[in-house]
Amino acid sequence: MTFHYQIVVSILLTIASLFAYAKTRKTLGNSIVFLILSECTILVVVGYLFIDHLTGAGINDAAFYHLKYGLHGAGYRAYAKLILIASIAIASSSTVVCLVAFRQAQGPKNSLGSMQAAYLLMVFALLCNPAIYDIIQRQIFLSNSSSDFQKYYETPYIIRKPDSLPMNLVYIYAEGFERSFFDEEQFPELIRELKIIEREGTSFTNVKDVYQTGWTMAGLVSSQCGIPLFTPSNGNSMSGMDAYLPGALGLGDLLKTEGYHLTFMGGAKNSFAGKDKFLKTHKFDEVLGLDEMLPHLQDKSYISGWGLYDDTLLDLAFEKYKALSSNQQNFALFLLTLDTHFPIGKTSSSTSHISYRRGDSPALNAFASSDFLIAQFVRRIKSVPTGANTVIVIASDHLFAGYDMLNLGNRNKRSNMFIVLHPKQPGLGYVGTPGSTLDIGATIMPFLGFRGALGLGRNLLDTGIDILERQHIQDEKSLRAWRSDVMSFWEFPHIEKHMNIDAQARLVDIDGRRFKLPVLFELTDDLRTVLKFEFDAAPMHKTLVQYVDEYRPDGPFILITTKARARALIKTESGGDEDWYLVIGRKGRVLNVKRIATQLSLTIEEIMVGIGAPVRK
Repeated sequence: MTFHYQIVVSILLTIASLFAYAKTRKTLGNSIVFLILSECTILVVVGYLFIDHLTGAGINDAAFYHLKYGLHGAGYRAYAKLILIASIAIASSSTVVCLVAFRQAQGPKNSLGSMQAAYLLMVFALLCNPAIYDIIQRQIFLSNSSSDFQKYYETPYIIRKPDSLPMNLVYIYAEGFERSFFDEEQFPELIRELKIIEREGTSFTNVKDVYQTGWTMAGLVSSQCGIPLFTPSNGNSMSGMDAYLPGALGLGDLLKTEGYHLTFMGGAKNSFAGKDKFLKTHKFDEVLGLDEMLPHLQDKSYISGWGLYDDTLLDLAFEKYKALSSNQQNFALFLLTLDTHFPIGKTSSSTSHISYRRGDSPALNAFASSDFLIAQFVRRIKSVPTGANTVIVIASDHLFAGYDMLNLGNRNKRSNMFIVLHPKQPGLGYVGTPGSTLDIGATIMPFLGFRGALGLGRNLLDTGIDILERQHIQDEKSLRAWRSDVMSFWEFPHIEKHMNIDAQARLVDIDGRRFKLPVLFELTDDLRTVLKFEFDAAPMHKTLVQYVDEYRPDGPFILITTKARARALIKTESGGDEDWYLVIGRKGRVLNVKRIATQLSLTIEEIMVGIGAPVRK
């Protein structure tokens, strides 16, 4: 765990407060107030340490994202030890606080000074916690509404270079495989094979995670579309949309216009995080996940909690590469590995003999194994004739989440792996241009034989780009201010005619566009919408009903959900728990509830009357 002096100070102040309060003569009211204040401090300390252990960057936006919407699909068993330690810490410290709070001290009754000191110390203990700073900093940034987005966003386009034949592409997203693992001082001889391979190509050594790009789905979006991933709710729930960021052209869209066949292969389920929806929206021809590839396994039990092991994935990917190479059409094959997924990784059986040093770190063993498997896959491609026409990209999808667990050193020096291998061009060695995953797509295009633009991304080899421009695009303050601009790429519907709900199909149709149920529509009075979807149940999950109840959207809303999910809003004895209901309200207050037997149709006039808006003439 990284040393946090603020946490140490907070703990010391808490202990001092407990000693001071133990010397006081207490009333029941004083003890209850002190107990509540102490529990808040304990929860914030333990919560911060827990989250910082996961993110490696304190309470960042990935943390807010998951705290608000859940961790479904994250493989809870892998976090069991961490959750147990946190629970024990909270329980034991809470027990101590209770004993201090309610145990009557012996001594003079006049102990007002000690009591005031105890309260003051506990307040300071709470306020000096870095969690408070993270939260306040986030709110300050969110309050900045200025936007110069259009000045820096370059409309995506692609143009073939004169006298240049387009190259095929194999892009390997290596899960959490950041460049820190290449550091010989921290991890001597951990990465061996990829170090040899990168000498043959161009290795970008200063590619950071910036705001809203630091998890897998956000890494896919940023590297392919050149934008951060902003969503109205949990980004991992947006598979309920009929299209995923349809207004944002990406690398897939551009390559498709040049006649490329696009394939994605990943060991996890396609539906997780709306991955399949994103890829299909952006013109991928094939999206192959666990369900699609599992029938090709001889041993169908050989899977981890995340999905296919990497040796299986890469073997299947090489067969797919050969099949694609047999056609005359240019192609791009994208892969996403899993073995190095946080927290401890999973080592493929074919590399069980590979370990790092004494082998006592499962996570580092997984990286040593992945180093071998990815390098082996790359060499297999280069060994076949069509390898002479294939550009290979090896890049991390984001920084490794287990920052503290592996003691990765100075956070500011961390960067993503991004290696490009071109079979017909000499490598440029190490390139230290400051960049982010937003720049990856724009940087790849010239290697493939094209020039073009891709959103906020900039070619890391383009020396004509002002360093101040790069810094402004990567700055967290800028990216926060551009949230509404990026959100417009979701192209949420504007209700013009009707809303048709099919409870049996679990779909709602708005003027020809279809969305999955359950869904929450936040509306303006002229019926412009923002859609929110539920992410499957998880311990820290906020349901749509909880969102309505706690956040009370400013304007009108329409919620379509089941009675079981919406007991707090649906006050009726009729119907079963799995029956679907339409709930219309405003500012968190329910105005009307309708049971949906099988189907329900609403005209625009009925919707406007229902939300209390002026009916259009």
